[in-house]
Amino acid sequence: MNDSGTGNIAQTIAGLARNLATPRTVAERLHAITGAVVDLMPSETCAGILLISAGNTFETVAPTSPLLQKLDSVQKELGQGPCVVAAVENLVVRSDDLRSETRWPEFAAA
Repeated sequence: MNDSGTGNIAQTIAGLARNLATPRTVAERLHAITGAVVDLMPSETCAGILLISAGNTFETVAPTSPLLQKLDSVQKELGQGPCVVAAVENLVVRSDDLRSETRWPEFAAA
């Protein structure tokens, strides 16, 4: 979390709720959500939403960085990674450092 503390979380969530209450497209709403996630996390954070459809079709939506497309592409190719687990198993997944992650060794190496 950034150094603003929990007060910033409440302010960001309140601002996001106001933002989402205004008329917006789905894409605008998703970008508002991923942007809020980045605002609440450490400075080197990026966010996106990975959709996995029937037929193993991957789609990255509302990315905050071009890095997300690359990460999701590697996850699709290897069939492993935090977003694959989150999407397929409907879990919240957290990793503090993907470079040293042991749950997805091929993804971490890539």
